[in-house]
Amino acid sequence: MNTYTYPKAFKLAGHTIVVKLDKDLMTIEDSYGNYSERTSTINLVAPGAISKSKIEQTFFHELVHAILDELGELDLSKNERFVDSFSTLLHQAISSGEGKLFANKKL
Repeated sequence: MNTYTYPKAFKLAGHTIVVKLDKDLMTIEDSYGNYSERTSTINLVAPGAISKSKIEQTFFHELVHAILDELGELDLSKNERFVDSFSTLLHQAISSGEGKLFANKKL
């Protein structure tokens, strides 16, 4: 069985994006995650509130927002149907592959 663990931080176009868990995210925003370009942060709902696979899929959803924002594709980043479809396919491709995507190394 392939196990996926989202990174605590990663580099994107030279910027460090920090991934944080927020137990109150669903209560405050009624969402599973968000990306802030201003703070270079992806916030995800804490484990237990939703399934592991949904947290993983949410990470990829927010990652796609971060990539599109970095590319200056703001209209495409606002297209939630595109972001959700693309991130779902990306999550499936990576989570169904062999080996570990993210190594435990310092940025």
